[in-house]
Amino acid sequence: MYAVAGLVIAIALILIGIVGLWLVPPAAGNIDFSILGATLKSNVIGFAVILVGVVLFIASFNLAPSAELDTGLNATQKNAPQQDGSAHRWEAIIIILIVAGLVLSGAFIFLVHGPAPTPTSTSPPVEALSIMSPSANSSQGYAVNVSGTWQNVPSNQSLWLVVRARTVNLFYPQLGPITLLYTQGDKPVGTWSGLAYLGQPTVGVNETYDIIAVLANSTANTTFSNYLTHGAASQNYPGLNRLPAGTQEWSPVAVTRTK
Repeated sequence: MYAVAGLVIAIALILIGIVGLWLVPPAAGNIDFSILGATLKSNVIGFAVILVGVVLFIASFNLAPSAELDTGLNATQKNAPQQDGSAHRWEAIIIILIVAGLVLSGAFIFLVHGPAPTPTSTSPPVEALSIMSPSANSSQGYAVNVSGTWQNVPSNQSLWLVVRARTVNLFYPQLGPITLLYTQGDKPVGTWSGLAYLGQPTVGVNETYDIIAVLANSTANTTFSNYLTHGAASQNYPGLNRLPAGTQEWSPVAVTRTK
């Protein structure tokens, strides 16, 4: 019984190894597979399956009684019957080889079929804003040309420039929102530019200001727009005690007005 089972499984292992090596994709041939702490390539496992199959076939052939292995040879060419002790040893060897062959072939079939693809990250792209000019701690006049870069800004958010006067700790939204310019076709990256005013024409010299790039959602966008509308109507821009909810500060740059 062991001999017949061993012969059948041996032939199956050899076929699995040969067909698998023939069908294995190039990428799968480079896949590492760990067995008892040892890391092997999948194509190495394929050759090991064939080798185990060949050894199992030889062991099963030696165990089989001459009546089961009649290959048409004359009686003098057939293997002699095994003694009981020898037969038990061959049976143990066959069992070990069958187990090893099944484990290796299972691993090889898994790799040839292809491991499950690793799920790709679904996290949203990182948004970013930066102020490239003016440089930090530089000296500026009343009106400052501000420019920078952007990437992955959501379509439901707007870019504003806000000036914070440190002496009174108030925030002054500047004219906006600022248009984002695309520099790489349809890719969400590009540049932007705007104008920031430090204080008033004759007030605020020798004071320090923070120029802040701010992303605003629809609610904060409305707050900024209403502030500018009311300021234009009253000719008074009192500043905000804090940035409104729905805003996100980016890349504040400290400058000093010297004229």
